Amino acid sequence: MLLKITRIWLLAALLGVIATPTWAVAGSDKTNAFEGIWTEDLDRESGRAELSKERLEQIIKYASQGKADEEKRLRKLYADDQQKFWGEVREFFHQNRPSGRGPGPGPGPGPRGGGGYRERMQKYHDELLALVKEHRPERARKLAALRESSRESDRDKYFKEFSALRKIWGPVLEALKRGDKKLADLLIEDIGLVEERDALLREIHCADKNRRPKLIKELEVVVGKRFDLILKKKKLQYMELRRRLKRLQEQLESKQQELDKLTGSKKQAITKRVNDLVPKEKAN
Repeated sequence: MLLKITRIWLLAALLGVIATPTWAVAGSDKTNAFEGIWTEDLDRESGRAELSKERLEQIIKYASQGKADEEKRLRKLYADDQQKFWGEVREFFHQNRPSGRGPGPGPGPGPRGGGGYRERMQKYHDELLALVKEHRPERARKLAALRESSRESDRDKYFKEFSALRKIWGPVLEALKRGDKKLADLLIEDIGLVEERDALLREIHCADKNRRPKLIKELEVVVGKRFDLILKKKKLQYMELRRRLKRLQEQLESKQQELDKLTGSKKQAITKRVNDLVPKEKAN
């Protein structure tokens, strides 16, 4: 079962990296303080907007299976046609499962970049599922049923469900790993508000004209709570910037003191260095 999940996670990790962000970057229009705030991501897409060169190298090296010609071909394909490149890579991961079950090779670390990377991905997978189980046990139970199923269609459903959960809960896990519990709590609260908002929107869509005003009032309350969360998050960002600025100021002052000290002691420093470099004469 562990190896079966690894196959699904490798696909999820790959597609999660290259997915187009679904939340816009807030505050992109500096002339309008309200521009984009309702797509405020609360740090959900940090580090995922672009594929890093290091991650791309890992994917290409893994998919080329140590063959230099194939590695060269994949790099050229990525430069010429990214859509085709990702299609081939997804197919490779589908056909080359890291387990001995189904099509593809049996277990093993694979060429350059296998074992340790898979273990880290598996650990992340398990930690994320534990987080979902803690906060959304019903959804975790549905996932478990798909996970235990032997049907290929259910495994594909599991992959899609897990990919969706990673976009939502991944940033919470990342914040917890950084020790930023305040941000993690804000993210969890925001997830609940988004779920509540979406449920209200579905009700409003189907409600008659007598019930709509009441539901819209409820929606206003939820939207107001989200606005408050966005302000809290921006305050956290502001405080973190202040802390970083303070650390930089301290480093600047330390460097200035070091520079002043060196400037006034050039001769002493040269003499000491020469003495250190030249071997001492042996006594007769």
